[in-house]
Amino acid sequence: MDLRTGGFFVAWQFKLSGVRNPALKVMLAEEQTTLKKGEASIRTGNVINDGRYSVGGESFTIRHNGKGNAGFADGRVSPVFPVFGNSITNCQAALY
Repeated sequence: MDLRTGGFFVAWQFKLSGVRNPALKVMLAEEQTTLKKGEASIRTGNVINDGRYSVGGESFTIRHNGKGNAGFADGRVSPVFPVFGNSITNCQAALY
């Protein structure tokens, strides 16, 4: 999802108390930085381009035993499979 409209960055502001199921919401994602086998979850996909992870636009890395690191809204960091990070439910604050 592109957060730019008319050349201006649109910030989504909400309180942490408004995040549904914060233990499942990815706030920071380790995106793939290369298309090498063993590091890229989608070898024909994009590499990190602007530092903003979005479902469908970028891909998680698999450099940690087939998983990529994700920082969650509840404050913890954990390795997750790319399929978890590619789920819109796990990346949008208002969704379950």
